Amino acid sequence: MADTTLLIPGTGGIKLLNNGADLGYPVMLQGQAFLLSQTGGGLGEIEPLLSMQHRPGQAAPVKTSLLPGVEVTPGPVLSLAYRELPSNVLPFRYDWRGDIVHSAARLVDLLTERRPQGGKWRIVAHSQGGLVAVAASKLLAARHGGDATAFSDLVRRLVLVGVPLYGTLNAAHALVRGEQLGEAVSASFQKISRTWPALYQMLPDFRAALRQQNQEPAATGFLEAASWQAYPDISADLLARALETKQRYLRRPLEKMAQVKVSIVLATNRPTWDHAVLNPDRTIDFANRGAPGDSLVPSVPTLNRLTPVERQLVDQIGPRETIAEHAFLLSDTYVGELTRRLLTG
Repeated sequence: MADTTLLIPGTGGIKLLNNGADLGYPVMLQGQAFLLSQTGGGLGEIEPLLSMQHRPGQAAPVKTSLLPGVEVTPGPVLSLAYRELPSNVLPFRYDWRGDIVHSAARLVDLLTERRPQGGKWRIVAHSQGGLVAVAASKLLAARHGGDATAFSDLVRRLVLVGVPLYGTLNAAHALVRGEQLGEAVSASFQKISRTWPALYQMLPDFRAALRQQNQEPAATGFLEAASWQAYPDISADLLARALETKQRYLRRPLEKMAQVKVSIVLATNRPTWDHAVLNPDRTIDFANRGAPGDSLVPSVPTLNRLTPVERQLVDQIGPRETIAEHAFLLSDTYVGELTRRLLTG
């Protein structure tokens, strides 16, 4: 049997379901009207509906919704965002709000239980989906006594498209501003997003916090509690969990992928945040996006954290190529052609 191609979508690339009913795409689609029409309620219902509850030390959520009797689960993939991929690609559906390690454990189960007979997996992972793949490689290695080839026993090819390997300022912006659902519900989205472990786990793992006075790196970064003193709703547990996840599963992303052919697609053609200012009163300000990237992943900090060997695996898409922004990279003809070529190479 031939290899099978698996898609691991990014944040918001999978519909959420409310007890099986379509909730739509609450992050990728801007504005409140779509959400309100799906929930059948008002603003007061969105907050408990999309909020989660977690227990310290447990990757799996305690509750996927705070509404009584409601379970929010992953549904179909947003086909519009992945239209450049072959129609027979198998999607891995996961709750992109939840703990990346929990999603990675589910991915390991899928890779193992549904391994192509006589073949291996070819994986294209977009955005957060790439972090899930990275964490899965670490989990597999741990289950096999640290064997760095355990992932390659199942996976032949991995293409990482627009993956925030060392985090993104967009995660910090969502936690601070809460504007992804539109201005009218920004306060609600602040509270909602602060219950999502994945957002904390995508916070920048590079020196992205600058001091207002001289634009030099601040003493603390976005993974440290001291940087969030002005935001009491930020979960200390989820912040600590994010730091542990970075240290155990996400740093040195390719170290447990021996013998897997890996490609990293990194765009540099759209203005992207690469820093924010930590004010003396500990509030956080975001300047205009001014660094090269794909509107979410800043290219320079990401490249600087990769090893020389890893940098050789990068396909950079330069500013002369007019391609879609981060969320729709795999709906772009140029990126799609490159990804298909890398998958089969």
